[in-house]
Amino acid sequence: MTSLEYTEHWKEYWENQYESSTRQQLVLAARRPLTRWLIADVGVLVDDVGIALDDIQHRPDEVLRAGQIGFEQFVEESAVEGTSEDRYNFLPIHLVGLSRVGRERRYGLETLLEAVDTLTTLPTVPLVTEPEVTYRPAVITYQCPADHQTVLVQPLHRVKTVTSCGNSDCTNDVHVEPSLTRVRPVVEFSVDYHDQPLRCVSTGRLTQTASEQISGASTVHLTGIVRLDVDAAGDVDFVYEVLYAGRS
Repeated sequence: MTSLEYTEHWKEYWENQYESSTRQQLVLAARRPLTRWLIADVGVLVDDVGIALDDIQHRPDEVLRAGQIGFEQFVEESAVEGTSEDRYNFLPIHLVGLSRVGRERRYGLETLLEAVDTLTTLPTVPLVTEPEVTYRPAVITYQCPADHQTVLVQPLHRVKTVTSCGNSDCTNDVHVEPSLTRVRPVVEFSVDYHDQPLRCVSTGRLTQTASEQISGASTVHLTGIVRLDVDAAGDVDFVYEVLYAGRS
């Protein structure tokens, strides 16, 4: 099964969540996907809903995208009111309970390069720099004098920019159109990974609860996805996109 075929599985999961004590979380996420979040239990997804654990680990981006699409379909068919005009592909889904559905070492981070774009855990790592919350664009819309628009969807860990029109028949310079640019809160901190600082980024829940979850901790437990970051000069770095964080 391809990961995007899990859309119906996710829709079932959100329907069940809506009938539970987490209903308010879903309502808020439907209204404000750029500043709110969803939480999904990996054990329930695997044991009750039928999403393959191997797909969650090795194709997390596809599985999470199916979760966003499934949530959008759930919202469209439910009685949830006041839904947002923002696209749900910016809605963060935090995965919890990974260590309860298999041996922890299966998800351990051996090398950063081998782990790129897979789901991993860092069970006990020292916190190096304290979390700091800022705002970054989720989407930047550029406009040129001919009114062409160039839309850049932004990764969580860096900002991509352009200086000229993206229209194939136009070479005009562009400017940012603020009214069409969407921003989201982002939290950054770093941990010690093999005696080297590893930059960590997250959005959603941790932007509001970092002071309770990890601030001041000597060591933290993280679940997330390693991202390869290559800048315009070709310099390579690694960033850990955090889906769950807590004190060890």
